[in-house]
Amino acid sequence: MGFWEEEVIEAARQGNEELLRLALKWGGRMDAASLSGQKAAHFAAEGGHCECLRIMLEKGLQQRATDTRGWFTGHQAARNGHAACLSLLRAFGWDLDGADAGGKTAAHWAAISGSAECLRALLEAQLDPNALDQEGKTPLHWAAHEGKLECIRILLTWGADESLADFRGWAAGHEAAFAGHADCLDFLLEAGWNCQEADVLGNRAEDLARKQGRKICEDMLAIRRKALEERSALKNACLDPEKRGRARGC
Repeated sequence: MGFWEEEVIEAARQGNEELLRLALKWGGRMDAASLSGQKAAHFAAEGGHCECLRIMLEKGLQQRATDTRGWFTGHQAARNGHAACLSLLRAFGWDLDGADAGGKTAAHWAAISGSAECLRALLEAQLDPNALDQEGKTPLHWAAHEGKLECIRILLTWGADESLADFRGWAAGHEAAFAGHADCLDFLLEAGWNCQEADVLGNRAEDLARKQGRKICEDMLAIRRKALEERSALKNACLDPEKRGRARGC
């Protein structure tokens, strides 16, 4: 990598617009990569340096440039909470739905980081709220695992399916129970998630919460389970002619 390529990368990293223009004028290439595999656009998006990103876009920055992890520029912006950079990329006609080497889209990374603004921008750009990564997890799984309640709200509003299970059989509710995020778990339960669903090893969310010592989540799920069991018993009693007269609520 030549001197001016190094200057392009350093200017993008610092958000130095004057240096970036100078380095590009003197032949610095935008596609040169640092030792970590990141290109100038990745550094600009990571730091939220929108004007540097705009300069490169106006110079014909290639959309599908990735680093060694398979991250696009949009992944960096979403992971670091820079919604303005995402809006800029979209304004230049970029697709934001590419997946990295682990199958994660920018929406996955926005959910992981808890950037509600980025997540909303991506969903407005028609990214799939139910996209699966290589573990079978959706952005909703990751938002629940990380305890990002506002991201959960946004995802459900935009059509995320709280019942989808990953390759272990975990839905978002299992993730919230395992990690001990009681507020997220409560929201998913109120949204209609069935807490009685078991994973591939036969564990329900209540079992996971108990094993992890998540007492609040365990108690919340136990109360819900008992309510469902009582409701089921009452329904069965109402359907049985012999028990119908003795059952209350039929």
